[in-house]
Amino acid sequence: MCHQGFDLATFDKVSQFKILKSETYGAFKAMVAQKFGILVEKINFWIFTNRQNKTVRPDTPIVDKFLTMTMEKVHKEHAKRQNELKLFLNVMDRPFKDKVWFPRGSLIMIFVKYFDPDLQSLKGLCHFYIEKFHKVGDIIPSLCKAKEFPPHTHVKIYEDEIKPNMIEKMNPKHSFDDSEIQNGDIICFQKALTKEEVRKYTAIGFIHDIPTFYEFVNKHA
Repeated sequence: MCHQGFDLATFDKVSQFKILKSETYGAFKAMVAQKFGILVEKINFWIFTNRQNKTVRPDTPIVDKFLTMTMEKVHKEHAKRQNELKLFLNVMDRPFKDKVWFPRGSLIMIFVKYFDPDLQSLKGLCHFYIEKFHKVGDIIPSLCKAKEFPPHTHVKIYEDEIKPNMIEKMNPKHSFDDSEIQNGDIICFQKALTKEEVRKYTAIGFIHDIPTFYEFVNKHA
């Protein structure tokens, strides 16, 4: 996930597959796994949904009960209003907490972007499964680990695209559920800067925070 800019990806640059409607979902999974050289048990697919706020997010996983069903059935069940299936390929390196490949229940899947003021970039970093009733601040050690920062590094976290091209700072003391975070949502984070660091970036004409960076990208899109 290295996309820079709004949303998750540029959809005219993604892989496309053609398969007969009569083929099973299991056969489709095996075909994609072979194409990318991945063990089939390490992958699952999520259905992309067009949200009311005009963003596009992976919303619903295709569960194993569909493995023996036809792709036509999968299409009708999950995306009958769409001419084609838009799918997010989720690849796991190892089982979740060494137990199952793809957790369910109260866990939700979110995507993470990181803003680097030195590089003036905000790019996709990774995605996580999180417990929706945990506090937003509980994810900070995982964010720091993903960037190889010390575990108690001070960071600021934002939700990406409440509406198109809009973001909102998240309260680390609120739960993800209270913050209305759901499957497919994007959060952004950056290091919390000192006043001196802010002055340094401002003096050289650099953007120092995520809201200003999004405003800049939106104006120059």
